[in-house]
Amino acid sequence: MVAILTYKTLKIGHKTIATLKVIRGVLALIVSLALWRIAISGELQDVKDRLLSLSQRLDEPLINVIMDYFLQVNDQHLFLLASAVSMLAVMRFAEAIGLWSIKRWAEIFTLLSSLIYIPFELILLLKGFSIMVTAILVANILITAYLFRALRIRSRIDNNIKQALLRQ
Repeated sequence: MVAILTYKTLKIGHKTIATLKVIRGVLALIVSLALWRIAISGELQDVKDRLLSLSQRLDEPLINVIMDYFLQVNDQHLFLLASAVSMLAVMRFAEAIGLWSIKRWAEIFTLLSSLIYIPFELILLLKGFSIMVTAILVANILITAYLFRALRIRSRIDNNIKQALLRQ
């Protein structure tokens, strides 16, 4: 009975994280399509001018860091950036599919991809408090802790199954 409850809990948690990954994947896809449009149309300087005026009005560290980076991008780097964001979207969708199906590879991959962001989010918070960065950091910490626990539970269940098979 405990294993069934654990599996049901894992299923709910995995589907919740998978849903978040789909949302993040859609956002990455939208950004990548916008970057590809800018790259192909040659409107990079116009977009930079608009972003510069917008960034002066915003007081959000995460957005300012992204805009500062984008303002330094040239035409050649824009294609590379668009490709990287496209790959990020694909990665998010792959994580979502794997987590929805409760695959161990997806748990490990998502655990590692969430862990990678935590130091950068902490650095951003040290530069200045941001509700957006704090929310993302808390979400990544919760996802990391949950997946670490899920992997430990699955490991125990696998060991119990192996021991039961050896006894037969």
